[in-house]
Amino acid sequence: MQIKKTKFKDLYEINNIKYKDSRGFFSEIFNKKLNNFLDNKFNKKINFVQLNFSFSKNKNTLRGLHCQIHPKQQAKLVSCIKGKIIDFVIDVRNNSNTFGKYLSFELSEKNNKMVFVPEGFLHGFLTKTNNCEVIYACTKFYSKKHELNVNFINNKFDIKEIKNTIKYNMSHKDKYSKDFNFNKNFFK
Repeated sequence: MQIKKTKFKDLYEINNIKYKDSRGFFSEIFNKKLNNFLDNKFNKKINFVQLNFSFSKNKNTLRGLHCQIHPKQQAKLVSCIKGKIIDFVIDVRNNSNTFGKYLSFELSEKNNKMVFVPEGFLHGFLTKTNNCEVIYACTKFYSKKHELNVNFINNKFDIKEIKNTIKYNMSHKDKYSKDFNFNKNFFK
């Protein structure tokens, strides 16, 4: 497992090593070393309390942008275990040098990468193949009351990969979510 810094503070790309043989392969997706690394980086205990599984049957399915706000903000560890996605993270921490900017990562069953998304980031993804399976661990339980949904399409984030996709499959909730309010502080 290799942990790689990104251009954004506290956001990490993780390359998992695949051990292949005639039966298939084996790969660690989480271990105590990664947990200790995160604990030390954030000077607090990072405990994943929920593991989610997402299946998207069609290519160009768009999920997000989502996060949870104070006091239920979540960090996430995201991996695509079948198919391929473009994973998007947008920094919405008001005091951050990269506030309002995004990064994207290709995650797939072939490249075996993960992304650690810290608290204070919007998250979403676009499927690039049919039958995508994504798992992500969260540090807080889901709270509908603290959920923040932001429209992927009608926003000021200028996400190139989304503009280049002509037709999307989106949930009603995601399609009609609001634009991001740049003047509001959601994370205390």
